[in-house]
Amino acid sequence: MKIYRVENRLVMIIQTDETFSFEKKAKNDESNPRVIAWETLMCNYQKTIPGSNPGEKWRQTELIFDLHLNG
Repeated sequence: MKIYRVENRLVMIIQTDETFSFEKKAKNDESNPRVIAWETLMCNYQKTIPGSNPGEKWRQTELIFDLHLNG
């Protein structure tokens, strides 16, 4: 996982394999003190992206261009 920042936006990139599940990750995160501390701190800074559901801070993105695929 990598997190990038530009101005007031964060972008998180997670590389996974076919066994990855967002549901399983969320369950594990709920009991991880480091994740809880990070999320608590970040709540002070993160803004909800328009069109998000209540409480939804992270959204999946859609790849719109890849130089290696389109070049």
